[in-house]
Amino acid sequence: MIAEASTAARWVTAWGTSMQCRSSEPALGRPARTFCDQTLRMVIAPQIAGDSVRLRFSNRFQNDDVELDGIWVGSADGETAGAGDNRRVLFGSADRVTVLRGATAISDPVDLAIRPWARLAVSFHVGGPTTLDVHVGASQVSFLTPEGTGACGHDAAGTAFSDVVQSWYGLDGVDVLTTRPTTVLAAFGDSLTDNQGFTPGAEMGWTSQLSRRFAAHRPDIQLSVVNCGIGGGQLTRHWEPAWMDTDQLGRIWTAFGPSGAARFDNDVISRSGVDGLIMFLGGNDLALEGGVSENRVIAAMAGIVARARVSSLAVIGATLPRRHIWPEGSDGARAREAVNHWIRTSDVFDDVVDFDAATADPKTTDLLRQEFTVDGTHYTDAGATALADAFDLDCLASAGRPWLP
Repeated sequence: MIAEASTAARWVTAWGTSMQCRSSEPALGRPARTFCDQTLRMVIAPQIAGDSVRLRFSNRFQNDDVELDGIWVGSADGETAGAGDNRRVLFGSADRVTVLRGATAISDPVDLAIRPWARLAVSFHVGGPTTLDVHVGASQVSFLTPEGTGACGHDAAGTAFSDVVQSWYGLDGVDVLTTRPTTVLAAFGDSLTDNQGFTPGAEMGWTSQLSRRFAAHRPDIQLSVVNCGIGGGQLTRHWEPAWMDTDQLGRIWTAFGPSGAARFDNDVISRSGVDGLIMFLGGNDLALEGGVSENRVIAAMAGIVARARVSSLAVIGATLPRRHIWPEGSDGARAREAVNHWIRTSDVFDDVVDFDAATADPKTTDLLRQEFTVDGTHYTDAGATALADAFDLDCLASAGRPWLP
């Protein structure tokens, strides 16, 4: 599915995340945050190499414009708040940017060579009091200065960054400029994609493992699998923020974000250099309170595929795995099986990856393999490996579909 590419330089997404709500909402057990004259240092891990970098900031959920200044990017070691080879980031040659309400802002290119999986530290100052867009469940620890400390992005040693945060704020994309043959796939999913259950900081989610697995298989082609998953996210329904009682986290604020149908353009189509989509969303529509019918989920999936075609994206359909809340013969189990039958047989997708078959317990008819799951729904590192291994790398690397321009 990956055709040979020209060596012309192009901008591609090396890392991305999906914003889901305002930082002032205490989503999924995380603290609510309003920032006041503070600097944030977001730590991220690009999957692919490039010769220059540019940053993308989001302001989709705030009621006002957001002012950022003192923006820097450098290398991070993943353990401390230090930033090596720290470079100033400009926007239209200015050292500050106004991210308009409901919009994104993309920086000028920064001359900084990027290596695959070498962590970056992206620092920026907010005056405030200011709330920011947030992706609640980050897979990396990031850092924050105390209130009133001003712009500290230039602090390469990181001594000013005394607070730790476990969410990504404001920053929702990092692009690199590359001449290497490169494919960008957007993994459009929920918590099964969004690093929940995997070892924190180890990049053991299935999107990361798939990128590394492909790099070992085809070192001549780069593959960036952008994680566009939101924990609790649904395909058809926008989950209005509300309090919910849960077994694992107690009483939490469930800001699960917009529906997949609503966020598709921003989270997938607008990504730099995106070539294809892995469609792995819809399980929560069937599973969560007041679940919708299988026909509604199928229709929504078909609608996403049609929109992807308008942008010339190839689409891989991923089957929905089993959950412990769906015993054999239940309405949920029948609905999931109906959706999976459609995914496997409809010929709507360019390819199908059978996550259900890859993770099912052969000793039962309705459960995941015990070593693959932490709670009957979410995956361990080993479960994520099984998902990554379910892809046919030779199919991805064939010339049957022109994924690259």
